[in-house]
Formats: sequence, structure tokens, C-alpha cells
Amino acid sequence: MRIYPGDPQPKFSPHATIKDNIANVTTITLGSHTGTHVDAPWHFLQEGNSIDVEPLYKFIGDAVVVDASYTNNITARNFSSSDIESDDIVLIYTGTGDRLTDFAYLDVSSAEWLIEHEVKCVGIDTASVEKYGDKGAHIHKMLLEKQIGIIENH
Repeated sequence: MRIYPGDPQPKFSPHATIKDNIANVTTITLGSHTGTHVDAPWHFLQEGNSIDVEPLYKFIGDAVVVDASYTNNITARNFSSSDIESDDIVLIYTGTGDRLTDFAYLDVSSAEWLIEHEVKCVGIDTASVEKYGDKGAHIHKMLLEKQIGIIENH
């Protein structure tokens, strides 16, 4: 399992065993951004929902897959020929999901396009919707402030 640079490594420890409790049970401790995960608004917005109260409906529904495998800088043009409607989930295939750095990312125009078209969620096969190393989290904040769900994949 790949871990985003700086995130905690997962830890696995036995909780119960067949010998003592009829079944093996393992306690797993990991960062909330390990593997495929959802970014709750609280991740970047002080007053945003934490993951335990974030409504699940924004992650369930019709989805449109957008192939953006030909660019690292995903712009509004990548969405313009897609049949994306309001309340759709937009899943972006980049082909760069195996990279922990130098992966494809959303630029401001793509985030604005998703907001204007009122999608309810965007998923990407990379570690972040942001360009690696960006310190402002501008794209995250734009989407999360408009209650657009974010799914990322490490």
C-alpha cells in the first residue's frame, strides 16, 4: 500500500485470537488518507464536516468517467465534451495514480467548471486533486466550500 509522503504508516495488531476468543480480529490504525479515501470538508475547512458526519449521498449516484490520461494539468477543456449533468459524480482517469509525486491534478479552471455544473462529487485516481507540493490547497477549498465531495486514491 502506498502512503502519501508524511502520512503515518498503517499499523496492524492482534485484538483477539481463535485460541482465546473463537475468531481472529485485528486492530488497524491508519491515517484517514491511506488508500482510496474521501476528503471531508474538515480536512481543509475549520468549520467543515468531519468524515463521521459527512452525508453519504454525495458519494452515491450516476457517474461519468473522464479520460484525462493525456495530460498532467486537467483543465475545464477536459470536461467540455463530456455528458456531465448536475448532481453527477465525475470520475477522472489520469493513468498517473501509481505516482506519489508528479501526478495529474486539477487546475483552477477545472474546479470552477465542476462548481458551475453543480456536480456532487469528483474522484481522481491520484493521491490528490492538487498539484504535488502545492501549499495552498486552493482546489480542495474551492470544491469543499461548495460541498462537492472529493475521492482520492493513493
